[in-house]
Amino acid sequence: MSLINDLLRKLVSGINCIYPSDLVPFTRRPLFLVIDSDSSEAFEASCSGFNCEQAINGAEKGETAAMLLSPSTSYCSTTSDSSHHQSGSLFTIFLTAPLQAFCLLLGISGSDVEMVRTVNPSLSSGLAYTETLDPVWAQIFGDPFLRRILLRFVFCLTVFTLYAPTFNKKEFVPKCLPGLPVSVLPTNAKCQNLVRQIADIFGASSSFIFSEGHELDENRHGDTDSMSLS
Repeated sequence: MSLINDLLRKLVSGINCIYPSDLVPFTRRPLFLVIDSDSSEAFEASCSGFNCEQAINGAEKGETAAMLLSPSTSYCSTTSDSSHHQSGSLFTIFLTAPLQAFCLLLGISGSDVEMVRTVNPSLSSGLAYTETLDPVWAQIFGDPFLRRILLRFVFCLTVFTLYAPTFNKKEFVPKCLPGLPVSVLPTNAKCQNLVRQIADIFGASSSFIFSEGHELDENRHGDTDSMSLS
């Protein structure tokens, strides 16, 4: 996995600037990118017309690149301790420690995290058993480590989509290329139930905007391949 963390923001211009097209030669083999930058939208641009000089999307040499893109605007909770964010943005934390990121977003103290150690929901079946899954993600899903990163991204995407302060605000929502199937999008009942299950433990369900009719299935059994939120 290639992790590019804030390079576009820190590097200035000209010969010192990294462009998406600089990574095109690496697409001769399967490439998985996690872009955490306020300039992540640059990687979303497709190769068309004059954009081919700077784009990677659509300009791959052999394999279509799989990309997880951070929101263009980082959300900072006013109730959370800023010292916890020194290791990266909330997007990065969601991919490495999703449960802690969820608590940071809501301003929940570290001691309360122990309350949900037994919560271990999964979205893997929504990806593994769909005919609409892009071959790029199907290939990545076969790797245990990358599969875990992808599932945590889906959780992050669902949380920011449903979180009331960022609801209907695209600048706070992460993206991925290629797109994911409907079965794991935030509009799906299983994804919303996952967030509701954790939010209910903290009494924070009111902080999220769920679709009507999406009730938590208390009898749902966990899948064998978990997201490992702890």
